[in-house]
Amino acid sequence: PGWKLPINDRHMRGMLLVDQLEYRLPSTPGAVGTDLEGWMGGDVHRLRYRGEGTVELGDRVGEGELGAAYSRLVGPWVELQLGAGLEAQNEVGSGFEARLEVGVEAVIPYDFDLEALLRVSHRGRVSARVTAIKELMLSQRLILQLRAEATGAVQESVELDRAQGLENATAGLRLRYEVRREFAPYLGGSWTGGFEGPSGTGRFVQSGSAAAGVRVWF
Repeated sequence: PGWKLPINDRHMRGMLLVDQLEYRLPSTPGAVGTDLEGWMGGDVHRLRYRGEGTVELGDRVGEGELGAAYSRLVGPWVELQLGAGLEAQNEVGSGFEARLEVGVEAVIPYDFDLEALLRVSHRGRVSARVTAIKELMLSQRLILQLRAEATGAVQESVELDRAQGLENATAGLRLRYEVRREFAPYLGGSWTGGFEGPSGTGRFVQSGSAAAGVRVWF
């Protein structure tokens, strides 16, 4: 007790990772999608932010999310998060939803990056999202990323045209080549499925797509 820390590591740092910046097919003339996250702070306390969205190039309709949260390290591989988010779209529902969010992000055995969020909107709608990412090092530069995500809700949303139950689920593979660690073009594909919202019949629909893009971080 009373000994000084061997390393006085109290510097503020930050990072921005654009995990996906891609062009997607088979819709004509295609779509552009992105998924990014970043943080500012130290080893224990951080401000985390994230964003994702998709825009169809033909009719210019799309959807997107933004979020920010206070994150605290509570174990060697576990962070607890408390923050807020906003989702908006200009498709069927043409609405938005603001949310309070609480979640956990952890690295679990076999090196899976797992994130779980519980969300309550300003209209009282309760939803949850779980994301899992696994990266396989095929070589020092060639990396295969496996990513799966599922979102579900207790109530439907007319404003966002989201269904009760399983809103959507995605599973994808992306093979990237790291020209530098900070810059990596990739090719991949994904599957998406979920129940139609209030404007549809409520049936389960699914689709697949191919993608080409770049992953960068600063």
